[in-house]
Amino acid sequence: MPPSFYGGIMSFQKGHQISNELAEVIVTSDLVDTTSLGTGVYPFSPAVAVAGINYRVLEVGYTVIVAGTNTADAAFVKFGIDGTSDSFVRDCGLPANPAAKLTVSTSENALAECKFQPASTGSIDADGVPQLESGERILVTGGGNVTDGPKVIFFARLAPNVQYKG
Repeated sequence: MPPSFYGGIMSFQKGHQISNELAEVIVTSDLVDTTSLGTGVYPFSPAVAVAGINYRVLEVGYTVIVAGTNTADAAFVKFGIDGTSDSFVRDCGLPANPAAKLTVSTSENALAECKFQPASTGSIDADGVPQLESGERILVTGGGNVTDGPKVIFFARLAPNVQYKG
């Protein structure tokens, strides 16, 4: 790109007092076999417990990688932080017979319930925005083994809280 292009970006950033910190961050778990899910805690990678950076949690959920032939489970998993396993989502459901590539999340949940907690509950602020504070780790906690369950990857979509520098 010619220098004037970069100059335009710099001018926009300086003019609006923003930085490159606006990028979303997507964190995922390893592949999880839900037949041995148990009530274990599954961390995300990369871990975003970065000192001095707070995040808004835009979406949490899972994508089915290998289909299952299970029955529906309304209390499949919880999403939260260390010490408070359901601070974001109390119960994220699993539909019966989920097909590969199915995504269930706080944004896509036509086949199973998966909603953020109400405002001022857990790690949800008074405006209803889920918050991951500096030093906290986002985790998913299993609700028990799923007979004939799928293999899934859990994910969270985050955006850094950026202070206006006005």
